[in-house]
Amino acid sequence: MILAPIQTERLHLRCVAPQDAAATAALMTQAVSEWLAAWPLPCTPQMARQRIETAREAARRKEALTYAITLQDDGKLIGWIGLARCETSPRRAALSYWLGADYHGRGFAREALSALLEVGFSLLQRDVIEAGA
Repeated sequence: MILAPIQTERLHLRCVAPQDAAATAALMTQAVSEWLAAWPLPCTPQMARQRIETAREAARRKEALTYAITLQDDGKLIGWIGLARCETSPRRAALSYWLGADYHGRGFAREALSALLEVGFSLLQRDVIEAGA
């Protein structure tokens, strides 16, 4: 599945790509990682490249949608957002996202979430999208 880009007022969501590896690793600081279950530190560009390839393969298999969150004005990567099919429940998907620490508290997560949820139900053909902490 090729992920069509999603535009919002301030953001551009697109499929994560190999060229995002260095920026992803730089954004994954202690302040960000401590809130995430599956992003250990240090996150090297090589580790980020592996995650990107895994995410792209999951998109090809229609198991998950993983988008890079970038700023519309300059294309700068500020985080990731995604939906993944739940293995235990065929009609559910799980939502995940993270932003670099410098981008917290500015409404970017809410903007990206709203945009992805609009298309997420139809792209993954799910009835329920869940998020947890």
